[in-house]
Amino acid sequence: LITTSIKKLFNINPIVVNETTNTGLKFNHIDQPKTIGSDLIVGAIAAREMFPNENCLILDLGTAITLFVVTKTSEFLGGCIMPGVCTSLHALTNRTALLPNISLDKSNSIIGTNTIDCMQAGFIYGFASMIDSMCQKIIDELHEPAHIIATGGEAKFIIPHCTKKIILDENLLLVGLNIIYKKQNT
Repeated sequence: LITTSIKKLFNINPIVVNETTNTGLKFNHIDQPKTIGSDLIVGAIAAREMFPNENCLILDLGTAITLFVVTKTSEFLGGCIMPGVCTSLHALTNRTALLPNISLDKSNSIIGTNTIDCMQAGFIYGFASMIDSMCQKIIDELHEPAHIIATGGEAKFIIPHCTKKIILDENLLLVGLNIIYKKQNT
């Protein structure tokens, strides 16, 4: 329906990104390639461009946190999905009587001295620790090093507090879309 509307309104054929799109990625280890989100494919393509012939872990911190692996041979291996930072915060504040909504823009210390500071520390450092640990567990399972790239709306609040070297790229998906567009038109 959307692609038909775009064709009629703008007289162009839109590119719909999925596992069959010409990207150079391989999905040999994925049980159901059709279920891979286009955002994951786009992020993987951008990471491949940044680090050709190297393993990459791509994090997207949005409604959910996705963490997925693309190998140095362009194999999309899979990954994991966790609740997003704001999704978790929303659940906590809406299901407790006394915990307020908070912003995630700062945390002065991991040891809070009031409710808001405690919540900010818990969310910022808790998610940073989870990300560090999950990345390390994936690298251990790969038995090889990997570059870690992060994007998404909450990444700027969490990634600076991680101990792992993680590249923050807020435009990762736009870069990936541009690469895919160019591949389709060459």
